[in-house]
Amino acid sequence: MRSTLRRLVALAGAATTAMGCARVAPQPAHRDAAHPYVVLVSFDAFRHDYIDRFQPSAFVDIAAAGVRAAALVSSFPSKTFPNHYTLVTGLYPGHHGIVGNAFYDPARRAWYRSGGPSAVRDGSWYSGEPIWVTAERNGVKSGTYFWPGSEAAIGGVRPSHVVTYNGKVPNATRVNGAIAWLRLPPADRPHLVLLYFSEVDDTTHHYGPDSPHTSVAVRSVNNVLRLLRDSLAMLPFADSVNIVLVSDHGMAEITRGHVVSIADLLVRGGVDTTHMEVSDNGPTISLWFNGDTARLARARAVLDAGLAHAHAYLRADTPPRWHVRDNARAGDLLAVADEG
Repeated sequence: MRSTLRRLVALAGAATTAMGCARVAPQPAHRDAAHPYVVLVSFDAFRHDYIDRFQPSAFVDIAAAGVRAAALVSSFPSKTFPNHYTLVTGLYPGHHGIVGNAFYDPARRAWYRSGGPSAVRDGSWYSGEPIWVTAERNGVKSGTYFWPGSEAAIGGVRPSHVVTYNGKVPNATRVNGAIAWLRLPPADRPHLVLLYFSEVDDTTHHYGPDSPHTSVAVRSVNNVLRLLRDSLAMLPFADSVNIVLVSDHGMAEITRGHVVSIADLLVRGGVDTTHMEVSDNGPTISLWFNGDTARLARARAVLDAGLAHAHAYLRADTPPRWHVRDNARAGDLLAVADEG
């Protein structure tokens, strides 16, 4: 008898893949068939072309046996926390409130930072309902291993099983932890499991997506996926497991000569930068002026004149497809770099 993991596959962000098939030893019919399991796995910054470019065997096999999307346009901004929370809520960042990895909330006069535990674990920052909350409210246990947003009690609800983020935890340990949850007694076992891996993102941020290091990182996460697939296939209810592989965004090379300091531009343009809030660096910079409309207007004029490879937008003038016009957390003024 040939038994397979049930295939449900999607691709997200700027990039991943599909779903696949694993051969397991003959297994008797299992009562969990009527109550399937979903394992949602994110490979951060796994770009849409990495499967065809590097031919990672586990990804290729799963894609061939399941369903694969060519690519998906990331939500704005194309950063880790906004897009991961979009994946589990179905809402744009401007609607669920996590509009960056770091952003300022003028109403709270406070910052949310992905590296700051106090904000990350404070459920009042998050709007919308992530899928693990929906599951728990419907009597379905969930387990999250490092998924952005899952450390907070959102709407007063936490996953039944959750691991606090620690980027030093080896990938194999994460897989083994998730499998351990799936081997718990039925009363404690999650039917929804979320896993997060940052290795490709870490590597391509440091070296760029066209570096030889990228292929090494892709091979590494391919080994992780193979371990996960083979471990799932050994479960007695393997036929009831659906695995969904996603990513949050891709990555593009940059030209060093195009990199500018927004703060330096503003100072040289005569803009007083004291008592002004500025988000982290990257391709999208948000600025808040705390109601000082004259300084806002001056800053926009300076950026319009000084940015050769980026564009400055008042929040009210941002493209509708970004869905941030009505959310003050997105900034009073946004500077968005051109690709490259």
